[in-house]
Amino acid sequence: MEVLQYTKTPLQVAGLRRLCAVWQREGGFWSFDELLPLLARPGSLVFFAPGSTEPDWDAALLVDVGPFEADILYVYVTPGRRRDHLAERLFERLVSHLRSMQQIEAIFLEVRISNIAAIHLYEKLGMTRQRVRKKYYSNGEDALVYKLAVDHQAQ
Repeated sequence: MEVLQYTKTPLQVAGLRRLCAVWQREGGFWSFDELLPLLARPGSLVFFAPGSTEPDWDAALLVDVGPFEADILYVYVTPGRRRDHLAERLFERLVSHLRSMQQIEAIFLEVRISNIAAIHLYEKLGMTRQRVRKKYYSNGEDALVYKLAVDHQAQ
């Protein structure tokens, strides 16, 4: 399965819209219409894993890249593909891309304290826990903040 960078083609927009609809049914906190302004910002990146039929996507990762760090805003894998290592592939593609940007020093993300599977994945990928953000989510749940230093020597 290849991982592609989102380039806003009509077919890719349709794929993101369909993936957001699946995510919303599971209680996701961003709709497609809320994601569009994020995608229009300079520095936003999306990597995705295409599904078996177009325009379906099986996974996506949305990142906001600033001058010295990147913030992962959205990671989602469809339920039927969660044990297929798609999130790892998306993450590896992101890290590879950011290594080419010499000024990027670190990647950050927040994860629900209850999302044990994601926490294990992030730690497996080398991310380290930095702090807790109390009552970060709308339901009052805390978030863990994770960081990965970007190793530019590992190209």
